[in-house]
Amino acid sequence: MDKKTKLICIGFAFEHHKGTHAGYNHVKDYAGYDEYIDCQKYFEKLTHASSNFFARCYRRAMRLIFGYPFFPVFLFKMILLSFKGKCIFHIIYGENLYTPRMQHLFNGSKVVCTFHQPFSWFDNKTWKNYLKGIDGIILLSDKELKLFQQITQKDNITYIPHGVFTDYYSPDKSCTKTNMMLTVGNWLRDYELADRVYSDFLQKHPDWQITIVANKECTKSVHQDDRIHCLTGISDDELRELYRKCKVLFLPLKRYTANNALLEAASCGCNIIISSNNEDNSYIPSGFINTVPMKKEIVLTQIEENITHPSDSKVLVDYVDQHYSWKAIGQKVHSYLLSYSK
Repeated sequence: MDKKTKLICIGFAFEHHKGTHAGYNHVKDYAGYDEYIDCQKYFEKLTHASSNFFARCYRRAMRLIFGYPFFPVFLFKMILLSFKGKCIFHIIYGENLYTPRMQHLFNGSKVVCTFHQPFSWFDNKTWKNYLKGIDGIILLSDKELKLFQQITQKDNITYIPHGVFTDYYSPDKSCTKTNMMLTVGNWLRDYELADRVYSDFLQKHPDWQITIVANKECTKSVHQDDRIHCLTGISDDELRELYRKCKVLFLPLKRYTANNALLEAASCGCNIIISSNNEDNSYIPSGFINTVPMKKEIVLTQIEENITHPSDSKVLVDYVDQHYSWKAIGQKVHSYLLSYSK
């Protein structure tokens, strides 16, 4: 790499990832960046934006001038760094931070975005135009590469998966497995289907417990039962203990490209069942986990089979450690970014 070329990470942490082991923001510590531009304050302004008339007028003016609803300090930092020398800017949450204004940086600097949403999120005129101007794109699933390439008409898209702290999320032989089914997560979960599964399962297994780790809004469709425990805001240590103690992890997923719960549970050696009509083996090959359609009867049958004959967790743990540790992912991201320095 040219000595004048710098790798710059631009990002933030989502509120529910702050202070935890979850979140793509951890890539900043493993991909060998020269500098990190923190957009945390900007993002928090977005999530807590006032709805009064003057605030809306201000945001509209900012969008017209800068392409952002608030004054983008980080954009000017990018311009300053680019003016000083060639840079490769990696925007780790492209959906939240990218703007076409970045297409006009100085000294041949490049912009690479990681996108987390499925293609359907970008399937509109505005984003299709945006995608054409981005120098490089990292996707967290290999299932939709062709769809994005059809828009960009360039060989500038790659698949690099999400990472996980495999040294932290790990099995513990001293933890005794309990009669507990665990479900974790908020995004793209089908808790209405899950609740039907819970109800029928508990009728057959009255001595079992169901533990759900999700926000209250997501679990409002789950019926009241003394054996169903809905947890929110728990610590990473508490979550890891649940992974280690549950006999089965059940994830009812509408889509599951970059799924923290799946990687964390796999790293802990959980017995995993995914219910989804959009099977995606970008991360874990089908031989390691059980994926079934989103039909209650099929899910229940698979759960019964798994609690009787659990799979070999060590093979899964070793696979995740080899392919998805943050160290391994950071090296892949670093290499891809360097390819734009030529």
